[in-house]
Amino acid sequence: MEFALQRPVLRHAGLGLVYFLLASLTVATTRLGGGVAILFVANAVLTASLLTTKRREWRGALTACAIGSAAATALFGFGVAAAPVFSVINMCEAFIAASLYRRLRGRASPLESLSGFFIFLLAAGIVAPLLSALGGGAVAALHGADFAANAFRWFAGHALGTITFAPACLLVLGGDIGRWARSSTRRQLAEMAVLLPLVGLIALAVFLQPVAPLLFLPWLPLIVATFRLGRLGAASSIGILTLVAGTATLLDLGPIVAFVGSGEAGLQFLQFYLAASVLAVLPPAAELARRKTLFERLQASERRYRLLADYSTDIILDIDPDGRIAFASAAIEQMGGYRPDDVVGRMASELVDPADIDKIRAAHLRALRSPGVVETVEYRAILGDGSQAWMETRTQGVFDEDGVALGAVSAIRNVEERRERERVLATEARTDGLTGALNRRAFMREIEAAAASQRQAERGCVALFDLDHFKHINDRHGHAAGDAVLIAFVKLARRIVRDGDCVGRLGGEEFAVFMKGASFDQALRICERLRIGCAEEITLRGEAGRVTVSAGIAAMDGAPASLVLERADNALYRAKRAGRNRLERAA
Repeated sequence: MEFALQRPVLRHAGLGLVYFLLASLTVATTRLGGGVAILFVANAVLTASLLTTKRREWRGALTACAIGSAAATALFGFGVAAAPVFSVINMCEAFIAASLYRRLRGRASPLESLSGFFIFLLAAGIVAPLLSALGGGAVAALHGADFAANAFRWFAGHALGTITFAPACLLVLGGDIGRWARSSTRRQLAEMAVLLPLVGLIALAVFLQPVAPLLFLPWLPLIVATFRLGRLGAASSIGILTLVAGTATLLDLGPIVAFVGSGEAGLQFLQFYLAASVLAVLPPAAELARRKTLFERLQASERRYRLLADYSTDIILDIDPDGRIAFASAAIEQMGGYRPDDVVGRMASELVDPADIDKIRAAHLRALRSPGVVETVEYRAILGDGSQAWMETRTQGVFDEDGVALGAVSAIRNVEERRERERVLATEARTDGLTGALNRRAFMREIEAAAASQRQAERGCVALFDLDHFKHINDRHGHAAGDAVLIAFVKLARRIVRDGDCVGRLGGEEFAVFMKGASFDQALRICERLRIGCAEEITLRGEAGRVTVSAGIAAMDGAPASLVLERADNALYRAKRAGRNRLERAA
């Protein structure tokens, strides 16, 4: 426990020492004309430390660096009297930069994305040094220096120093270098061993000669190192360039001194040159890091997707925006009769019955227009052997980060059995379980719809049939024989009535026939044929003529269905009273 408590103290003490050394070096070497330092890189280390630690550790880091800042100012700057004030201004600058970035981006690293880097540039390279420059210029003015000139020097020196050195500090303090080294291949290590020395050699060649202004030349290896080594390559290359260019310029060597001049002008130009170098390579490095992360996630997602697709019992299809198949899972061979390679590149509509193509295309287009929405559609698919089967497709669009549709993913399953079950259930819900005729509810819906129609062709006639002496048949011959008679009557009725007419069982031995669009005379002839056929064709114990039926018929003349049925029932009652085996018309 004691060692655990000492670790933050030691870390903060080390940070304060590094801050003191960097502040002392820049103040001692770049403080020209009695003003503030033209270069200041110490706040880059402190800002990076704050961004890579928890807020509860900020107090210790700020305290240690405040001591280092005060000591550097007292020894090499404006003296002991100004040291506490400059220390507070420096700490406020780092605190503002880290707090503003955390508020806008949270704990995400500034080097993980392009947006993160530009927010870091705003917070640590513009807002924080601009505010601290007002304080720094004011303190310098109190000691006899020009306010505007020193405020500008402060802003330029602190902003460019933080932008230039903070990325490398973030990589070191965030552990990125160690992680990169552990995960790197031999090839990557070999590339680093070649590219970073190459950056140094070209920088030396440029800054040790005063003849040609070849300041653009180091950018080529910088960019190559960025693209091959990522953020680490970019930050390391910037560090190497800064070390070479800064040393040469401070020693009055190189093209900056030759063409711009020594002293303050040369150092300020050096700052802008280094800042331009940072802005040339770090945004691409941040974007490359983001894309690498996305690519790794995509690869992992792709592996999971392929695994699920290969072992899924559903067919998985990737379809581009034009409707062309880009990927088909292995299930298509078992379920559809196609090899996956045979359908890749074909239009998905080629596997669909022409009558259902419009339905499929509409669902695909809706999915491409509606992120997050799953479109479900059933259709007849054409199988590999040319046969058809009912399929259900659930389709969802795939979009990039800008909302542009990249295509769609479809999960397809065979629903032939389900649709058959639904057909059976629908039939059972509408029909009599014994005879297969429409049950009373279904028959009533048919004639109610016809009665409500304004078209005469949708109406017709309704006839009620009642088997004569059916109770006697059941009592004498048994219920099995009675059931056989009921079944036989329905079969006979279906054979005699026209296509589109309805045969229903209203209950017991009572049946109804709806002859859609039939005139009364047509209906009479149909019912008479059924009455005669019953007596002649339905046998009981092998004998014909023992089963007869009585019937009543009524026309649908615009009256409600219940009234038409009542008229037919009254006619049936008269047929029964008149001796049975008769057909009576409704009054």
